[in-house]
Amino acid sequence: RTLIILVASVSLFGMSLGTLLPAWSVKILNGNAVTNGLLFSARGVGSIISALSIASLAIGARRGRLVSIGSFLFGIFIALFAFSSWLWLSILLIALVGVSTVLVANLSNSTIQSLTPLNLRGRVMGVYSTVFMGSMPIGALILGTIAEYAGEITAALTCSIFAILVAGFVRFYIPEIREIE
Repeated sequence: RTLIILVASVSLFGMSLGTLLPAWSVKILNGNAVTNGLLFSARGVGSIISALSIASLAIGARRGRLVSIGSFLFGIFIALFAFSSWLWLSILLIALVGVSTVLVANLSNSTIQSLTPLNLRGRVMGVYSTVFMGSMPIGALILGTIAEYAGEITAALTCSIFAILVAGFVRFYIPEIREIE
């Protein structure tokens, strides 16, 4: 259940960050459609790097610790991205957001599957998928509304703060997550 909450947080606050990228490209980075394409591509490259790295993890790797660290880094990278107005730094930071997003999502997915009894696995993964995919559009609506009334930077910082708060709650109040292998 805790891992699903963490995944909901990443999806709600991270996957929906893409909603802001077109406006971010123009308003914050003074760019255009190419700038937007670079940001989306960077996030994709970061995601692929993360997925390939996760695939090479040893069986005894402390997956729970990696999920915990990844969820903190996720919020931190979004905060740093929010303060960046330099294109190449923004590209690097959004790539790192992609790395941390996939790190948390994929390791949570595989951990949930390995900890769930076989007779419940289909139902639990159905809940996981619904939460992961269903949180993003809700987050997009929230972030879009915040951006409309308070600006894109405020929306990204709000996203970052909530992500860090959820990661902190999980890390300090549910320490057994770190021990999952």
